[in-house]
Amino acid sequence: MTGLGEASRNSVLADVMRGLRERTSLAFAINGRARAREDWQEHAGVLAAVIAGDSELAALLANRHVHNAAAAFAAALIDQAAD
Repeated sequence: MTGLGEASRNSVLADVMRGLRERTSLAFAINGRARAREDWQEHAGVLAAVIAGDSELAALLANRHVHNAAAAFAAALIDQAAD
């Protein structure tokens, strides 16, 4: 799968994105299918903003995505601890 970093052909961005993906793999594993649709929709919004050249909107949507994913991760951890 090609990410935004690879698609940009910017090696620095690709390295940053790869590092983030590695660091967040646990969250992806825990959130799994429960958040897959939201993740794809949020990623699509960021990509659309990038394609449109709207860096402010892309940054806002990326920030919102990270916040939403982190909140879902925290909720999933709480649910797991309750079981």
